[in-house]
Amino acid sequence: MKTVGLFDSIKNDVKIGNSRNNDKAGSYWQRIDKIELLTSRKGSEYVKVSKTTLKVLDGENKIGEETSEAFFRDEYNFLEKDLKSMAQVIYGMTTDEVNALTGSDLKELLVDSTDPTGEVIEVSVTEILKKGGTDTFARVKWLHRVTPKALDAGLSDEVKAQYFPAGVMA
Repeated sequence: MKTVGLFDSIKNDVKIGNSRNNDKAGSYWQRIDKIELLTSRKGSEYVKVSKTTLKVLDGENKIGEETSEAFFRDEYNFLEKDLKSMAQVIYGMTTDEVNALTGSDLKELLVDSTDPTGEVIEVSVTEILKKGGTDTFARVKWLHRVTPKALDAGLSDEVKAQYFPAGVMA
């Protein structure tokens, strides 16, 4: 008689989600770990940006904390504004250059390319009260790319050794 093992009883009925850990209010230097196009449980596409906090300028995130942002299509066109803002910060584009980008351009620059991976950006996070007034969400403003020179001067030796073992590069 064959005994049923632990893994034989798994029926693949449970699905895990792409859970997020939101940023807390404050200002941070964060490394972009990954930008990906995903599909929600409801079937709509969204962009998820995974980041690691490298320096806390002000706020409750911890150094090494992994956070993420999700960008969904909405009636106010925040998706387009947010993705264009990301591209402008990461690639140092002018307002005219970023305003000329199409959806295909944004997908190529942010999702299909590995260029943003490893870039460090300074962000400012505020908590916004949702309609109804009982819950909040984190609104992240991407301020600027942190230069290698600033990283070298502004990060502790311990953080540089952990996150930039080959040294801070251009």
